[in-house]
Amino acid sequence: MRWRVGMSLIAILAVSTATIFGGCGQPSRLTVDDCLVALENEDPLVQLGALELLYQFGPEAAPAARRVVLLLASPDCTLASGAARVLGAIGPSAAEVAVPELRLALADMRDCHIFGPVWASAAEALGRMGPRGVDVLLELLAENNDAHLVRAAAYGLHFSGNYGQKAVPALIRLLSRNDPNNRKEAIFALQGIGPAAKEAVPILMTMLDSDDFHTQYWACRALGAIGAEAEEAIPVLIRLTTKGVTSVRRNAAAALGRIGPKIGPEGVAALLAALHDPMEAVREQAVIALGRLGSYAIEAVPALEQAVVQRTLQCRPQAALAIWQITGQPEFAIRVIREEIFLPENQLEAISCLKELGPQAAPMAPELVKLLQSSDPGLREAAAEVIECVGPAGISAVPVLQQLLMDRDPHVRKAAARALRALGQPVPEWTDIPVSNL
Repeated sequence: MRWRVGMSLIAILAVSTATIFGGCGQPSRLTVDDCLVALENEDPLVQLGALELLYQFGPEAAPAARRVVLLLASPDCTLASGAARVLGAIGPSAAEVAVPELRLALADMRDCHIFGPVWASAAEALGRMGPRGVDVLLELLAENNDAHLVRAAAYGLHFSGNYGQKAVPALIRLLSRNDPNNRKEAIFALQGIGPAAKEAVPILMTMLDSDDFHTQYWACRALGAIGAEAEEAIPVLIRLTTKGVTSVRRNAAAALGRIGPKIGPEGVAALLAALHDPMEAVREQAVIALGRLGSYAIEAVPALEQAVVQRTLQCRPQAALAIWQITGQPEFAIRVIREEIFLPENQLEAISCLKELGPQAAPMAPELVKLLQSSDPGLREAAAEVIECVGPAGISAVPVLQQLLMDRDPHVRKAAARALRALGQPVPEWTDIPVSNL
C-alpha cells in the first residue's frame, strides 16, 4: 500500500529546498549531501522533506544510512517511520548499520497517520535488507514467544523475495500451529517470497479448505504468487472459482492466470465460466487471467469479443486488452478503448490498458493530448504516463506537457517530466526534485 502524505508535499519540499539552497533562485540537481544538510535542521518538516528525497534516491542514498538510522529513535513517529522506509529503499548496502536498530524498532507500536505503524515500516525495511535482515526475521519467527514480534517477522518476510526462501520451513511451521492471529501474516510472507516458496504449496492447499474465507483469500493470493510451481493446487482453485465467496472466487481466478498454461483446458474452461459470474469483480479477474495466458487461451477470444460487443462486462477496455494479449493484434483493443476513454466510469481503466499496449497505443495520441488537459489530476498524470510509453507518436503532446511542468499537482509534474524526456525533449533540472510520496 502506498501511503498518501496528509500534509502538502509541495510545502514540505518548498521548505526543505529553501533551507538547502538558502532561498536563492532555482536549485540545481539535489544530492545526497544536500539531504544530509537538511536532516540537521531542527524543523521536522525539513527533515521529512529530506527523507522524501532520500527515499527517491534508493540505493544511491547509502552514504546517508548512518544519519537516517538515528531518526529511528525520533520522538516524532512520522520521522521514525519515514526513516525506516528510507533504509528499506537503500536495501542491503545499509544492512550493517541499519539491521540492529531496525530490530529494536520492531517494538515501536506508535502509529503514524502518514506512513502507518513504525514497527511495520521497520519490518518491511528488514525484509528488504537481504540476507542479514532475513536472518533477524527468521530468528524472531523461529524462537520468539512474543506474538507481536512473530507477527512483525512474518510481515517483514513478505518483502524479502528470493532471500526469504530460507524462512519457508519456519513459516510452514507457523501455519501448522493453526493460530489465527499469525495466519494472515504467514501467508502474506509466502506470497512475497513467491516462486521460492513452492515448498509451502501443500499447506497452502489445506488453507483453501478453511472455513474462514479470509484465509482462503490469502491462500489463493499466495498460490498465485508462487505461480507455475503451484500446479498441484489447480483442481482446488478451479473448484473455488464457483464455490467461494466473491473475494475467494476472484482470487482463485487470478491464481489460475498466474499459474499459467499448466492449468490446462479445464482451467481455461473454468475462467470462461467465470465470465458469467454474477459479480463483476470476478468477471473482471477472469478476463485478466485469460489475458495472462496469452495464446494458450485462444479459444476464449470469441467469448471475450461477444462480451465486449454485448456489453455484458463493465471492464470492456480490460477485455479488449486481453484479446490483444492473446492474439497480438491491437486493432480491436484500440477501437474499444477509443469508445471508452471519455466515459467517466472507465477512463482510468482505459488509460491503464493503453499503458500496457505501449508503442502500439500510438493511434490514441490525440485522445491522450485531450486528457492531459483534464481537470482531474489523476487523469493528467495517467495520460502523461502513457505518452511516456508510446514513442515518437506522442510528439504532438509536447506543448501541453511543457505546461504541465508547472502543474499544481506534484505527481502530474513528475509524470510530465518523464514523458518529455522519453520524447527527447529538454527538461529544466529543477524538475528533478522528487515529488512522489514515501
